[in-house]
Amino acid sequence: MLGSRVAIRFAALLAVALVGASGTGARPVGFVCPRVDAACASACDAASPATLYTVGADELPSPGPSIDVRLRARLVVTTAWPDGPLAFDRAAARAYLARIVQTTDDAFAPCGVGLDLDRAEVLAVPARLLTIDGNAPDAWGGLAPPGVDADAFNYARGDRLPGPVRELFERARDGASRSAIAIVVVDDVYYHAAGKRTRAGGLSFPPLVYHHPDDFPLRNGVLVGTGYLRCGELPIALHPRVVAHELGHMLLDTAHHDADDANVMSPMLGPGLRPEQCARIRAAATTTYGPEPVVDPRAPRG
Repeated sequence: MLGSRVAIRFAALLAVALVGASGTGARPVGFVCPRVDAACASACDAASPATLYTVGADELPSPGPSIDVRLRARLVVTTAWPDGPLAFDRAAARAYLARIVQTTDDAFAPCGVGLDLDRAEVLAVPARLLTIDGNAPDAWGGLAPPGVDADAFNYARGDRLPGPVRELFERARDGASRSAIAIVVVDDVYYHAAGKRTRAGGLSFPPLVYHHPDDFPLRNGVLVGTGYLRCGELPIALHPRVVAHELGHMLLDTAHHDADDANVMSPMLGPGLRPEQCARIRAAATTTYGPEPVVDPRAPRG
């Protein structure tokens, strides 16, 4: 274990509005969904997610020779069902996915850590999976009443993954190693704590926390909310260090932000990581998220 466990890691992040490439792509039979409204809801809202494009590891950036620790992960970028032909082709999808991999690798490069993805994909989803609540309205958000042990309190509550989060993580993790972290990009992410619902740029769900056992190991993942310019297009380009920031919450086993604005783990998403942070990131990537399956922590001791 890497310290005190917190049920859900919260990070309020800012997305940078950059327009992604677009093109003309073929679409699956029956893909057109009429009556798409401003919330990207359509006649396809009852439909299951559908893979538009899959990109293999050999088509994604590879960490340089100085990278000797690989973090297992699976990357999924969602988009709304369109009401016509796809607004982007496979080349644009591959470029979007590759940029996320490359910028995350760049952020962790000072630690000698890089992503090890077996697959990345763009997934068309109904509107119910575009705006996500990361926990229940009555959830404590990893907190506990004053004077109460947080680990025992959260385990006793047995807070569950909300249905949409579970559905996305199940799809993202299909066939992946149990130690692989699912990285899922959606439109908006919200978080409940102290009776308030707040928009978050990202949330992470470490598998080592004391969670409801039926959600293990699905909760081994992160959500990132970035927004869309129009329904059926690729999302707005992510800030180059937002995925590294969310992964950092898991690898460093902390819900806290760094006070140094130049640090990746600060709310400002700076470019730096300190040597002691790198040591912990490398240790977690090698052990907790290494070749062996993540072990369910079960009930807290004591």
